[in-house]
Amino acid sequence: MKSDGPWRSALLASGLALIAAGCVREQDYFDVAKDKQAAMAELIEILETIKDETTMKQAKTTLQANAERYADISRRAQALPNPPPAKVQDQFRQNAMLMEATIRRLSIETRRVAQLPGGADFLGQFESTRGLLSAVQK
Repeated sequence: MKSDGPWRSALLASGLALIAAGCVREQDYFDVAKDKQAAMAELIEILETIKDETTMKQAKTTLQANAERYADISRRAQALPNPPPAKVQDQFRQNAMLMEATIRRLSIETRRVAQLPGGADFLGQFESTRGLLSAVQK
């Protein structure tokens, strides 16, 4: 019965999709959020070291070394179903002040670095850090 082939494939694909969707745990959201918070704090520390061309070059080397990890955090966050479960959203609301403070600090440092000679070009080089900023802001 060759006509069963497409139906079986469709059912199998649907079943796998349902199983995959059910495999996401609340803890996955919390893990990504924790990793994002730590990476953003690290990014702030790196930006704080930038005072001139020499320190900008040093920061660039550090950011390039961390770029794949930042991109991974962003990919993991984007792979999570949106919106998060209600319990996760509640926890995120409770932790919102900490995340907002981190984002404010990052914004201040980003503006400061952008005003340095070559700072805007420096910041524009790091696609993975932009992804990190948008990660888990669901």
